[in-house]
Amino acid sequence: MQAYLWAHRYREFTEWAHGRYGPSFGAKIGGLPESVVTKDRDVIRRLLTGDPLGKRHANDLLREGLGDRSLLLLEPEEHLVRRKLLSPPFHGERVRAYARLMERLVNDELDR
Repeated sequence: MQAYLWAHRYREFTEWAHGRYGPSFGAKIGGLPESVVTKDRDVIRRLLTGDPLGKRHANDLLREGLGDRSLLLLEPEEHLVRRKLLSPPFHGERVRAYARLMERLVNDELDR
């Protein structure tokens, strides 16, 4: 039942669980590793700040679908190196150029 609620009624499920267990609770859904759900601002702040090389991510459950070399699954140091390589095409003038290209391609397609 928890797996159904997690997948289809996440907001209602988490509101109920926060009411029962407090601002942070653990949930083991199906065969997935236990997840921690929190709305505690101090916990979230500690999670999102500090040394990025000392942090582990919780994306391991994606490994089967994405593969071991996915950017989402790399260890922090390698993740940062790869992310820096991938970032330039997604900034500034390059994004504007992509937008112009997509607009031209859509217009060409619509004209046909």
